[in-house]
Amino acid sequence: RRKELTVRQTSLPWHFIPNGIFRTDKFEQSNRKNLENNNLCNDFRYLYKKKGKELYIIATNLNTAERVIFGHDYVHNVLISKAMQASIAIPLFYKPVTIENADYVDGAVVKTASMDLAITKGADLIICYNPFRPFNCDSFSMHCKEKNGGRFRIAEDGIYAVLNQVMRSMLHTRLMHGIDLYRKDPDFKGDIILFQPTEYDNAFFEMNPMSFRERRKAAKRGFESVKGAINGQYDILKKILNAHGIEVNPEFRADLPDMAEDAFWDQRETVSGI
Repeated sequence: RRKELTVRQTSLPWHFIPNGIFRTDKFEQSNRKNLENNNLCNDFRYLYKKKGKELYIIATNLNTAERVIFGHDYVHNVLISKAMQASIAIPLFYKPVTIENADYVDGAVVKTASMDLAITKGADLIICYNPFRPFNCDSFSMHCKEKNGGRFRIAEDGIYAVLNQVMRSMLHTRLMHGIDLYRKDPDFKGDIILFQPTEYDNAFFEMNPMSFRERRKAAKRGFESVKGAINGQYDILKKILNAHGIEVNPEFRADLPDMAEDAFWDQRETVSGI
């Protein structure tokens, strides 16, 4: 009788490569402690029941490639700090976050911005901030000839610049496609306000979103760019907000910076009112 042999299949080389570079456990621990120290709720159902606040956090189930919504009336058997941890797990950079035998990564993997959820919940005014706008070399050369001396190519800056541009392009394209669908949807009667850097903001493009050391610089840059956008579109924003019963303090504009070329603010594309 022929003897049957059991052969163990050799694992492929990439099975030994980690599924992410960094862990996010300390991020979750820090947020949990901050919530506790400030007497803030870390439970979706309690937050809604006691405070009347609806909070939704989006992640992607890595095993099913489906969007998962954490909230009091969706997946609620998880701490808010844990849902936040799952939501920021950018693939490759951060390891997937395991919650009850399911692995989660960043929610933007399947949907850049879950504006449909806000609309489903009855929102008629949506304010969206998109820091990941792709860079346009031609636009940069046109606006900054004196500073740059001519156009350049992203490919010359190495693999990080290429990956950065590709990621931004995918996220931004899906976001704008979604906004365009709502613009054409006769059933949606609300407004969407979109804030984002200009397509020639070289400083924002060169910042490493994974760099802990640049977090303050990135936050300041984003804050100042939004203030500049508000200044450039103040009249339009005031009209949109007033239509939704939101009054704008006239003194607020006095604290806004002047529109300057060095700030790279684009008055044409920072606000989308639908």
